[in-house]
Amino acid sequence: MSTATARHPVALNYAAQSDVVVTPDASRVQLALEGSRGTVGVSGQVKDPTLFRDALAAAFAVLSSDLRYRGRDRTAYLAYLMKQGKRASAQIWEAQKAFLDNALEGEEKKDAVLDPVLTVDPDQVSLEVFSRDESAYARLAFDNSLFDKREAAHGSTFLDVPQDLPARLDRLRAYAPVTLEAHVAPTAK
Repeated sequence: MSTATARHPVALNYAAQSDVVVTPDASRVQLALEGSRGTVGVSGQVKDPTLFRDALAAAFAVLSSDLRYRGRDRTAYLAYLMKQGKRASAQIWEAQKAFLDNALEGEEKKDAVLDPVLTVDPDQVSLEVFSRDESAYARLAFDNSLFDKREAAHGSTFLDVPQDLPARLDRLRAYAPVTLEAHVAPTAK
């Protein structure tokens, strides 16, 4: 009996990329949703932009966290031994090989981040994320009272989060009105 699990790739189709548009008068957070789940989305004016920005920043911090063990780089030590004329034992070469294997394994796993799930319910909008190493889970829920003029199509789907989106969210300011638009294809205005 084999304990290996079969991997089934999931193709995600985003019509656009999530973005934050900041002007002197207003800001707009456009979140691109995966299109194969039908009509899902939410839009509205955010009443507390600071709370909204900081809560999303915390969720995205969980998404990008990776606490996997990283072996020490012993390259400098091996170079020192060779410079001293000492023979490198099989144990040292095995340690170097193990380090390189771990380093390359980490490179492969960086692309395997699980996309967050956005759920639009009648009473709230929630965002669920797993950390990069899948050791942490976070669920962020925004109550409807956080939004003015809320329009919603209920359901769940995946959310596109480019690497630079958290940094762009940092530009949101409390003194400027913020609009959230989370749709399969964000509207350009």
